[in-house]
Amino acid sequence: MAQQRKYAALDADVLIKLCDGDSNAQEAVDWLSSRGVYPMVTAAVIQTLTSMAVEDKVADNRAVAEKALKCLSIFGILDAPLEGVELDIARLTSLRLLESGELKDSACAEIDAMVIAEAAVQNCFILLTDSKGILDAKYDDLALILLDRHLSDVLIYSPDAIASFIRRQEEETAGGGI
Repeated sequence: MAQQRKYAALDADVLIKLCDGDSNAQEAVDWLSSRGVYPMVTAAVIQTLTSMAVEDKVADNRAVAEKALKCLSIFGILDAPLEGVELDIARLTSLRLLESGELKDSACAEIDAMVIAEAAVQNCFILLTDSKGILDAKYDDLALILLDRHLSDVLIYSPDAIASFIRRQEEETAGGGI
């Protein structure tokens, strides 16, 4: 029997929205949790938020990042750093994702690539993101790059898409659908 993937990687923006009480982020995380899929953040997300909390020139940005880091324990979000070979695999996969040209947002492409790669190395089932660069990429090409690296593909959705799906399902159920 294949090992079930039970983790949902959250990117930094989704974690920030979750901590700020965004209803779609909360609904998406709750829905996944109710299905046995546990939220986690990758090392790239922790590094991004830590750098932002310390180095950002805008005080409000620093405060947002600090709050997001504190929310990890409040929301029971796992923090799973990579080490050794796993980290090397994630870095090499990240480079391959960048070389593919699929991640168009040059300002965040390196971080986006690392978040995807780390989620795949950590065998995450899904990545929740609001990154335009990730969401606009061709999913099939990203999945094939991961599979070429002997990693599992990672479903990629925004919290808004999941919340919209949940509402459609509720409407169908209320309307007498299956």
